[in-house]
Amino acid sequence: MMAEEIENLEKKNGGSMLLVSGGMADRAFVTDFMTNRRYDLILAVDGGLRLCHDAGILPTHLVGDFDTVEAPLLEQYASLPGICVIRHKPEKDATDTELAMELAIELHAAQIHILGGTGSRIDHSLANIYTLLHAHRKQIPCTMYDACNKLSLLEGERIISRDEQYGDYVSLLPVTETVKGITLEGFKYPLQEAVLSIGSSLGISNEIAAPRATIRCRQGILLVVESRD
Repeated sequence: MMAEEIENLEKKNGGSMLLVSGGMADRAFVTDFMTNRRYDLILAVDGGLRLCHDAGILPTHLVGDFDTVEAPLLEQYASLPGICVIRHKPEKDATDTELAMELAIELHAAQIHILGGTGSRIDHSLANIYTLLHAHRKQIPCTMYDACNKLSLLEGERIISRDEQYGDYVSLLPVTETVKGITLEGFKYPLQEAVLSIGSSLGISNEIAAPRATIRCRQGILLVVESRD
């Protein structure tokens, strides 16, 4: 993206942002998710524009190479006033979701939510989950949602209220090769100064047993997955 384009975009920057990617998402879930939620910027990522259209979400930005969105739908939204179109070449070294994440960071997002980041393509789902690291490294809270899962990264400490958790299960997966000093309090299966390495399933399918549960880790980054079965 040219420097002058970034400068123009930054006039609208900041605040909470929603990335709507092209994965699988139930329209009823998305409609319910958007109830009482307001975002300063909404980035429709390639085929995610169809999800925005079906769920009645008006994006502020269209991002991608647009190889998975119908041309008439793209033209319909691109012609609307106030919508910024960021078109990338198909021959690129990053997914459209990663490019949208980078744009959100360039626009100084204070918080990022992602819909449509998971789907039938496991490679795309994993790549999209790893894009959470881009925001994490910039200390921007970032969460990915689908009908069954809430995914976020943790480095340090987090408290989860049983009344507000997303489903019944909490799983912890190491993102860095090793995560050390993991302590779980208020869980059905507590841990004290445990170590999780990539390939271990020790952190799968825990349950919150107290009104509030605490996750701590001294070193490394965890993927926290709150799941509805």
